[in-house]
Amino acid sequence: MEGRKLYLKLAQARVKLLEVELKKSGYNKFSNYEYYELNDFLPHVNKINLELKMIPIFNVGEEKATLTFYDCESDEKIEFSIKKCEVNIKGAANIQNLGGEQTYLRRYLYLNAYEISESDAVDLQPKTQPKEEKPNKNTKGNSDSEQQKPEQKPFDRQKCIEFILKLVGEDVDKLNAQLEPYGIKGLGEASDIALGVIYDNLSIEEYKKRILEITEDDKEKLKKQLAYHKIEKLEDANIKQLKLIHKYITGGK
Repeated sequence: MEGRKLYLKLAQARVKLLEVELKKSGYNKFSNYEYYELNDFLPHVNKINLELKMIPIFNVGEEKATLTFYDCESDEKIEFSIKKCEVNIKGAANIQNLGGEQTYLRRYLYLNAYEISESDAVDLQPKTQPKEEKPNKNTKGNSDSEQQKPEQKPFDRQKCIEFILKLVGEDVDKLNAQLEPYGIKGLGEASDIALGVIYDNLSIEEYKKRILEITEDDKEKLKKQLAYHKIEKLEDANIKQLKLIHKYITGGK
């Protein structure tokens, strides 16, 4: 059967990746869940691919993006694909739009190919649920704030939509590009999870745009920050790294 050996290698790669303790560096504050950034799993994936002698090649076509696995020991290949979703950042150069689009597509193709699960029901729950404790009658001098921990705020759907609209401004194409993968025409039709993901995608692109604008005349400053965070290019940075880079180059402003 064509592709049989490569399918076995891919299955082995998925199992090997399960043995790695992956940590999610992305965090969606609106839906209150963590998610994987490319940097969270790519280093481990590359080592496994080398060990199993196979290589995935990412490519973006006119209508879809593909992640094709090639067996280095045969002519077999396996292809994963996802519908293309254009990212239009208002006032940004074409290369910035291209970088944002490719980061988005690469991430979801790798998650699919290696069956890296996320956004499950568990991920959407608050990380810590404070237990209800009865006041200790024998304890004196303890204030209410010391006896009770504040509960995490529930997802504010309306506030999330307001932030998204603020990020897209009057750029209708930019908003439509985010809605298209979900097959919806407006934010009101989006699920809470979809709204959170859209907000994160737009936030990431906004930070990248600001950083590139600030460092346009000082490439060395950006280069030093990329080296410090151990990333090769800005497109590979996760939201936490982008915030730290932005904070550094703006002096915390």
